[in-house]
Amino acid sequence: MFTNSNYSNEVTFALTAPSLSLMVSSTTQINLSWTDITDENGYKIERSYGNPGAYIQIGTVSANTTLYEDKTVTPFNYYYYRIKAYNDFADSPYSNEAYVAFSGNWSIISSGYFIL
Repeated sequence: MFTNSNYSNEVTFALTAPSLSLMVSSTTQINLSWTDITDENGYKIERSYGNPGAYIQIGTVSANTTLYEDKTVTPFNYYYYRIKAYNDFADSPYSNEAYVAFSGNWSIISSGYFIL
């Protein structure tokens, strides 16, 4: 979104938060997908292991990409994910937090919204 203030020559490029969902692909891979937003240069992917809140960046992808394959997971763990878009001016708000309780034979996936 591009806005021009009536009170200054300031220009703002506001990014919206993408919407994130997960899919377990195999016992060693979780696929993240999200809605593509406009005006982004790319996306930053973050994961928390075991409990929400202690996130680290595990990857970046370029603009208009809507899929990331996390091939570093192992069964019998909980993984929490969030992403944000970025451009030359700012980062977007974070997406919803999505998590998976990951087993070798089953998984529980939630793409709910959580307040930390």
